[in-house]
Amino acid sequence: MKLGRIEALKSHHSRLESELAALAKRPFPEPELITRLKRQKLLVKDQLVAAGVAAPRPERAIAHGL
Repeated sequence: MKLGRIEALKSHHSRLESELAALAKRPFPEPELITRLKRQKLLVKDQLVAAGVAAPRPERAIAHGL
């Protein structure tokens, strides 16, 4: 995977993390929005794992015998 794409994925993952943190501080966060952002974040993380940049999520490692 190209370095530019990896950096873009890292940046996107960081933005999603920031958005989730901001939502958690709200008095009445929207559960659907939180769920959607978490799913997006996990998809980005999976792409980073596939590129060899990040460690696999523990539940994925267990499922794949890693």
